[in-house]
Amino acid sequence: SLMDATIGRDLQCLGSRFRNADGVAIVASDSRVGGNITFSKQFIADGGVDLIGTTIGGDLNCESGNFINENTNSYAINAERIRIDGDVFLRRDFQAKGKVSFAHAYVARNFEWHHVKSPEKTILDLRSAKIGTLEDDEVSWPKTNNLYLDGFNCDEIRNFTNTESRIAWLRHQPTNQFLPQTYEQLAGILRKMGQEEEAVTVLIEKNREHARFTTIGSPAWWWYEVFGRFIRYGYRP
Repeated sequence: SLMDATIGRDLQCLGSRFRNADGVAIVASDSRVGGNITFSKQFIADGGVDLIGTTIGGDLNCESGNFINENTNSYAINAERIRIDGDVFLRRDFQAKGKVSFAHAYVARNFEWHHVKSPEKTILDLRSAKIGTLEDDEVSWPKTNNLYLDGFNCDEIRNFTNTESRIAWLRHQPTNQFLPQTYEQLAGILRKMGQEEEAVTVLIEKNREHARFTTIGSPAWWWYEVFGRFIRYGYRP
């Protein structure tokens, strides 16, 4: 436990192993670290890592780290409300079996999620997170129903390829509810990047997705499924 600790410079756990398979392996909630937190070089946490409300003056580096907590409704990494003045590196054989939550987090610079091992075993929660730049790859996305993006916002998506790919990214969210905010947010991000036509495509897709949640024959169904589609919901009549 490092709960509520103050560390002037770095917390380094390179190549180390922490084990509490039935609970939390590391508790560092509400701690203040002036430099970097490093869980890398084949780091293993067999049990949850709790970083709720922690403040990091540098980076959170989990490159090639292994975070394992497959108990029902348990967190591999819980970094809700964390504040990071540098970057987050979840990449290069990073592996998380369980939930990874950065809900309501603030990351000043890059959030890197790519070359992740076994992403099908990960639930990623970025709800209401605010980051500088997102860098990810398609093969590292969690499977459908395991990605939460409601309220997520960033200034830029690095290596943006095409709009269809990003729309597919949104479809990895829970499929049992309509989440219009996530489409609006993505369109806003694309506008900030100067991708106006791509933003319009996302907004058209938002309305097409809305059609799935209307009742046949209702006024909403006639608009979203029939007339709206004909004029592309007013965006490209």
